[in-house]
Amino acid sequence: MVHTDQIFQCPITGHPLRREGDVFRTVGGARAYRVVDDIAMLMPDIPEPTTPSNIIEFYDSFGWSQDANGGFKETNALASGKRVQNEHTSECITRLSKYFQKGGEYIIDVGSGPIAHPELLSFGQNFEKRICIDLSMTGLRQAKQKLGDKGIYVLGDATKLPIADGSIDAITCNHLIYQLPVALQRQAILELWRVLKSGGVAVIVYRWQHSGICYRLEQLAAKFGIGQNTATQLAGPGQCAQPPRDPDEPQSRQWFEDQAWPFEYSYDCYRVVDNEFMRRYVRDDWSGRVFLKALLSVQRILPTQCGRFGRFPAIIFRKPALH
Repeated sequence: MVHTDQIFQCPITGHPLRREGDVFRTVGGARAYRVVDDIAMLMPDIPEPTTPSNIIEFYDSFGWSQDANGGFKETNALASGKRVQNEHTSECITRLSKYFQKGGEYIIDVGSGPIAHPELLSFGQNFEKRICIDLSMTGLRQAKQKLGDKGIYVLGDATKLPIADGSIDAITCNHLIYQLPVALQRQAILELWRVLKSGGVAVIVYRWQHSGICYRLEQLAAKFGIGQNTATQLAGPGQCAQPPRDPDEPQSRQWFEDQAWPFEYSYDCYRVVDNEFMRRYVRDDWSGRVFLKALLSVQRILPTQCGRFGRFPAIIFRKPALH
């Protein structure tokens, strides 16, 4: 059962939505949106798409498809079957759970997909409801299998969130913004700010276009003759090659800092290196585990610096509490 509690609004007009059976309507019924499989279909009906042309098809047909072991094909392709790489990613996700300890009524997971990593579930432990918003029905159905009545499920657009102003206690948004066309990335971030409640926190995992730390580590690897696996090895044993899709559009830190944001922000670090670096240079043995543990220690000691110069920053902003 989808609970509105005055949090849903029309993504076009901004007018409140009320549920009538299997339909959400604006007052007066000028606009209506269906509910399918308990997923609210709150996509804006607009002439120009706000996502790359094939990204929905990619995730529905490949990315969130599961293999025989219950893993997701995109996740498996990125990790190439490396256990140490998966362990490192899990530890990096767990680090960010500290921002959601306060809890509250609603946490919104923008670009939730199926909640692909079990560690992500901890983000919503202290909230009454987790609102999953995504463009993929496949991802949302799988998120529902994990959360059940703990979740609210919305087919929606990050650049026109169907959520009322100031109604959300916390936001997690992982690896979504840089997948959008650059012309829409600022708009999506401002939407997160709009729906955040006073006293709330937002955590955005972004990807910098350039990483000074990755560059230096690659230089050291080349100097000492480490890594550079072949293309066959990169795919991983028994792994499916990813079908092509429109490329991501990560921007530089300078681009982000040049924006006139209505909020103050700080940097933490999700992960210093990317999947490609780990596939090429990190062995799936004790030496790779020791190297990644060392990187994680650096992230813990110098989170701001690693966020600024690593590959994947966690951008944190809070809306001041009303007194």
